[in-house]
Amino acid sequence: MQTPAIYEPVAAANALPSPVGSSAAASGLAGYEGNRHGAGVFFSLEPRGLGTGDVESILSYTRRLAEAHVLGVTWMVRKLVLEPLRRERGQRCLLFDPTKATESLSGYGRTPESYADRLSVLTLRPDLRRCTLIGAEGVALETHWRRERSWCPPCLDEDEPYDRLAWGLSTFRVCVTHAAELRSNCSGCGKSHRPLAVGAACGYCPHCGRRLGERTGATVMVDALSRGTYEFVAEHAAGLTIGPGVVTAALRAATQGWGARSQLARRVGVGSSSITRYVRGYGRPRLDVLLRIVAAGGSGLAAFADHVPVALVSAPKSAMSEEFARRVEADLKQALAAEDHELVSLRTIARRHGVSSGLFSRRFKDLTDELVTRRRAYAARRHIATEAAREQRVRDTVRLLRTKHTHITRRMVEGALTHQGLLRSPQLRAVAKEEMERV
Repeated sequence: MQTPAIYEPVAAANALPSPVGSSAAASGLAGYEGNRHGAGVFFSLEPRGLGTGDVESILSYTRRLAEAHVLGVTWMVRKLVLEPLRRERGQRCLLFDPTKATESLSGYGRTPESYADRLSVLTLRPDLRRCTLIGAEGVALETHWRRERSWCPPCLDEDEPYDRLAWGLSTFRVCVTHAAELRSNCSGCGKSHRPLAVGAACGYCPHCGRRLGERTGATVMVDALSRGTYEFVAEHAAGLTIGPGVVTAALRAATQGWGARSQLARRVGVGSSSITRYVRGYGRPRLDVLLRIVAAGGSGLAAFADHVPVALVSAPKSAMSEEFARRVEADLKQALAAEDHELVSLRTIARRHGVSSGLFSRRFKDLTDELVTRRRAYAARRHIATEAAREQRVRDTVRLLRTKHTHITRRMVEGALTHQGLLRSPQLRAVAKEEMERV
């Protein structure tokens, strides 16, 4: 199969090992490393699909940017994006290795934010953060990002092919537009590749050069998770900040609609304690769990953007009403009035009230410190008493065996105590040896 002309210079540029030189000069980027900030050094390409569920991922934008400058994407990211950023920050290592980058670079966090902001400076495009899920910190996405690149063949067969942001999430398995399953292996060589692998291009395999886009007649049914993921990305692309407040408001509405948290938990396949933690803001639901909860509630996340309670956004987690504080204080004082061997743990008291033990420690520092100190002192005394009792048992056993045998071994003592491996403890082994020598 003959490879289109646009692919040949891209593959050739990826093979260039030298620093800024011939490839950069051919692309009009000569002298870039002398430019401290590099503002506007790249073409100001417009991201595709902005504001829709088909928004382009920042990794796909990076590949198109490299093709527009006839540069290898790996070389361009390492030499023209990450290396100057490393020098400016005075760091020893690059922000990440381009050849090992995964789809999580399109998520949220320090690395995606730094990379998106750097590309925005280089291209003078202030909207590149919209090609990521920065702002969706209310959902746990860490386990949903794909390591290898995945794509929809009919989408890449279009006139302007590009990778959608939703393709990087494992919950998106079927293309909503073409009802085609996503692929992660080339139909020519059967190999997969990372998003910024050496030779990676928008519509071609970096290993054999075969086109990744093709029209497939077979269609499959779009599952609920794929459709929910598409709507989730579309709401974020439209400008919705999916923070903890929006997620918690959606969870509370779904819980009220089902009447009981246990019923909602069975519906989405999680424990009722997980729903309780999510509703109270002590954890972030995974994306698949959130999509099932939103589907059970019957409305999208955008419906709760203007109905987030102020307490969910501005009130710190350490906030505690006076009535609740009085109940907690009374419970702590009642626990301290008990004997040392009847003291309950701080975590047990916190679970009774459905909050974390750290909240108690911050509000009632004196009471909690006294409780913890007394429990530790009792645990230390009990440990000393237990060790003394074990030592006495070892001594008595050695004396008893000495009346029956002239030679005593460690296994004989452990067998008499019916506790194999007991004398592996250096302290008990020394006690047994001392008693053997004495008798």
